[in-house]
Amino acid sequence: MGPDPETCDIAILGGGLSGCLIALALAEKRPDLDVRIVEQGERLGGNHFWSFFEADIEPKHRWLVEPLICHRWDGYDVHFPKHSRHFAMPYRTIESARLDEVVRARLPKGRIQLASVLEILPGTGRGTNDASATLVEGSGKVDAAPSVTSSLRSDLPPPRSGEDFCVRLSNETMLTARHVIDA
Repeated sequence: MGPDPETCDIAILGGGLSGCLIALALAEKRPDLDVRIVEQGERLGGNHFWSFFEADIEPKHRWLVEPLICHRWDGYDVHFPKHSRHFAMPYRTIESARLDEVVRARLPKGRIQLASVLEILPGTGRGTNDASATLVEGSGKVDAAPSVTSSLRSDLPPPRSGEDFCVRLSNETMLTARHVIDA
């Protein structure tokens, strides 16, 4: 049996845009929660741009993305050989470097775990033979990288509602949490 586990309230698997937005929202609205992001890349968000119309986000929710926006256009033009049109629709872009910067500044130190997910194991992970592994237990899990985690152990059925899971990371960290499916 390895060392005593570290605990967190919510483990977010995947530090892309959706995982980081969830972490930022929880940091703002529920600062009492210990939220951890597990990201396999060198930085949060990878190397991406996300663009959207300002109208895509309700005004009451814009506080969440506003600090992430790097580029703004009040409108844009579309040109064809015989026709041009101007659209007066505000357009915004978020760059991954800015996402990484903002999330690191807003989350307390130690809440971002850069590690590759190697496999998902059922159970709590306390019975592993790897005594050097760190165990992080969470009461909730958000899978913001389903294409990564769901393809890792195709021989295992997905966790049922309320079933424990454990994620083994390349830097020998273990995360466990309760997988909850709202029916």
